[in-house]
Amino acid sequence: MKTRRAARTARAGLWVAVVLSFATCPAYGERVILEPVQDTTLFESLEGSLSNGSGPGLFAGDNSERNTRRALLSFAIAAAIPAGAHIDAVELRLFLSNSPDTTVATTFAFFRVLSSWGEGASVSAGGMGAPSQPGDATWVHRFYPDTRWQNPGGDFDGTASVAFGVRLPGSYALSNSRLVDDVQTWLELPARDHGWLLQGEEAVAGSARRFDSREHPDPSRRPMLVVDFTPLAVAPVTWGQVKSSFKD
Repeated sequence: MKTRRAARTARAGLWVAVVLSFATCPAYGERVILEPVQDTTLFESLEGSLSNGSGPGLFAGDNSERNTRRALLSFAIAAAIPAGAHIDAVELRLFLSNSPDTTVATTFAFFRVLSSWGEGASVSAGGMGAPSQPGDATWVHRFYPDTRWQNPGGDFDGTASVAFGVRLPGSYALSNSRLVDDVQTWLELPARDHGWLLQGEEAVAGSARRFDSREHPDPSRRPMLVVDFTPLAVAPVTWGQVKSSFKD
């Protein structure tokens, strides 16, 4: 009898400790820093013959010949952040590596992509593009050579998630509530996580700029997504659960 009473007393002490630990330890925010799982450039082409899936640069804007470039990049949100977490802050980091005219600022904007797309083996060292390879996203294709965008140039939301100006080469860090909303949505609905499209001033000749891609040899110059989040809180243990453990 004494043995059973002692066991119940010990068990009660353990449950009290558990209850107190849940009652006194709040959920602390956490941070992850992600590189893209894929990125590429869409080069304006009626045939979809050009891409840059595995090249070191991303291009957006119009070149001097008025040919448009748009960049795509995506991050695996649900694979890096636990389900049910609350997204507190988001910072999207880019490195501008080539800006032909540094006397004026050029505006760029990110838009949510609405369809899946691929990154193939094409490599273009410059901004002219390389022959499209199987699986590449192109101006015409989501996956070259058979699966097409509904709209040439990419399927994307018409409202910008964030807009920003660039002038001098270097690092740029972007953050606002719309980026937070995008990441929260992709965490809750991973099937919608197709990343962002980067668009430049397409009405201006010579507005094209080069940003470094995930294949750049210097990791510090690759795109990064910094996400601060609060994990889903664990439900506290109730006194009813504690008392029920004392029953024989």
